[in-house]
Amino acid sequence: MDNSFDPVADLYDETFSNTRIGKAQRDIVWKYLRKKNLINKNILELNCGTGVDAIHLAQNNRVTATDASEAMLRITKAKIDQNDLQSNCKTILWNLNDQFPGDKEEKYDLIFSNFGGLNCISPEALKNLSLELRDLLKPGGEMIFVVMGRFCLMESLYFLFKGKWKSVFRRRSKKSIIAALNKGAEVEIWYYSSNKIIQLFNQFFVPKGKYPVGIFIPPSYFESFIKKHPTIYDSFVIADKLLRGIGFLSCLSDHYIVELKNKAE
Repeated sequence: MDNSFDPVADLYDETFSNTRIGKAQRDIVWKYLRKKNLINKNILELNCGTGVDAIHLAQNNRVTATDASEAMLRITKAKIDQNDLQSNCKTILWNLNDQFPGDKEEKYDLIFSNFGGLNCISPEALKNLSLELRDLLKPGGEMIFVVMGRFCLMESLYFLFKGKWKSVFRRRSKKSIIAALNKGAEVEIWYYSSNKIIQLFNQFFVPKGKYPVGIFIPPSYFESFIKKHPTIYDSFVIADKLLRGIGFLSCLSDHYIVELKNKAE
């Protein structure tokens, strides 16, 4: 993972964070985090993007927000200043393919990554990352990752409707794919099933659970469609709420949450 997101940083909130789909999917993640009673915890965030989650978590916790994009971190720092959270939140430039550049003596209660940050690094890099994270996590700490899965029901139905047969199972590719971002930028990504994530981290961690994020709430590129058809979108949201607590349906959702803990515990 490199600075591929620098060109799109200024548009990221507009094209995802502040959209109806972005807010709905993030709301699912935040509701999940609220059940963890995160108060006065020390949290390490991987791939913080524009800092939306970091600012939210820093209201009641200490947060170290990391990203490989200097432009994303610049926006995050501005939000930290705007919200007067300098004492609760700091940023570190960290490419997850490299060793952690921060204080390795500092230990964290929670290591968190939202919305596909881990999809931007290879399986080999994830295995190496597991060693880094083992040494950063406190005994009794947890890791919560939000990952793009290898099949998305709504995406496949969309491609079927459009007659784009080759794209129906595009996430099933065993190789990385090049995803187009805004402003002509591109990023290499890998799609991971929850079982694959568990396997890549199984040397030091065991799973605690998984949870779907967006079974019927579609990927963000549906935003223009749902603006034209808000009633249909509202039906999607209702259907999603009815089923989102069923863990095995994570294999159908746009993203999923996988929670891990230290194997030694």
